[in-house]
Amino acid sequence: MDPAFRQKLQVLADEQGSSSKSPAISADRYEEICKHLLHPEIKVDPHFKAWVKQRKFQLMDLPGLGLKQVLAIPNSKNDKVSPLKER
Repeated sequence: MDPAFRQKLQVLADEQGSSSKSPAISADRYEEICKHLLHPEIKVDPHFKAWVKQRKFQLMDLPGLGLKQVLAIPNSKNDKVSPLKER
């Protein structure tokens, strides 16, 4: 991959990860969330703890894909796609 293109993609990813309104999270935030979920006994900021709980983050194993401890958020009712109606 062209280094200049790769750098532009990294800048875009960093901007998305640092935005509070973006669905993307930064690598640092990802690490914080995973650490909290793996070790809930470690003290963290109460606001961060509530944020993780509110969004229902969880670590899941996906054996069909060969993945372990994948960070996931359940699909909310508002995001569900309606099934197709039969004719």
